[in-house]
Amino acid sequence: MTLSQVHELFDYWREYPPLHEMAKSYFGIKKPLTMQEEIAQGAMGPAEFAEYYKRTGGRLEGVGPT
Repeated sequence: MTLSQVHELFDYWREYPPLHEMAKSYFGIKKPLTMQEEIAQGAMGPAEFAEYYKRTGGRLEGVGPT
């Protein structure tokens, strides 16, 4: 992107602001985590989920009728 293209883009945004970006900022919406980030925070990885699924027969423990 050239400097003149950047200038044109900013001029366009000045007249037609990117509303979706303003709304995300206002509501504090952040980019979703990657799978690696979720796993680092304690979520099950694919191998753990497969083992859990086999162990429980596909049922969620503590949810629904037993």
